[in-house]
Amino acid sequence: RYVAAVLYYSMGGGTWKNETNYLSGKHECDWHGIICGSNMDTGVVKVILLDDNNLTVSVPDEIFALKLKELSLVRNHIHGSIPQSICNLGSSVTNICLHKNAMTSTIPSCIGELENLRELSLWENELTGSIPSTINNLKALRSLDLSINFLTGQVTIDFKLLSKDLDILVLYDNMMSGSIPPSVKYFEGQSFLLGGRGSNMS
Repeated sequence: RYVAAVLYYSMGGGTWKNETNYLSGKHECDWHGIICGSNMDTGVVKVILLDDNNLTVSVPDEIFALKLKELSLVRNHIHGSIPQSICNLGSSVTNICLHKNAMTSTIPSCIGELENLRELSLWENELTGSIPSTINNLKALRSLDLSINFLTGQVTIDFKLLSKDLDILVLYDNMMSGSIPPSVKYFEGQSFLLGGRGSNMS
């Protein structure tokens, strides 16, 4: 309950589109966008789903103390960097969706520690720096979308290291340069998009 309340106070609570049951006497599992587990995890927050809800400011570190399976804060007004503390989610998290916000700075290199991550969606933010090579440690990855940012440097993704189940890889509209990795021949998925605005790939 404390963490859910911190999320509310830290991210513009009071101006959200949907604030059903927040700070009420009801259990936090009944608050809008807070989804808890079942069986042995009854009452334990497992999913935070607050898309298109007018969240503002930056993501508080406290929510990453939870053993979340999914985090989705899509189409809000979140700024600031992606906190290093996101990596505290460890092996519990499978889906992180933070696209269509205004997040800045770099993608934390520790993102490669999220060993069961299946989806990482950070498109249409204001992220800078290069794609961390630790992305190659994400053996469970199925979908990676980093498009429409300001990422630079070379594509350090090694398709030989990633799962053959990687189905979607979208990197277009960034400012990357260099050559497309030769290991792209190992990509067997449906969508691989590169190039676009500011790109100097060959």
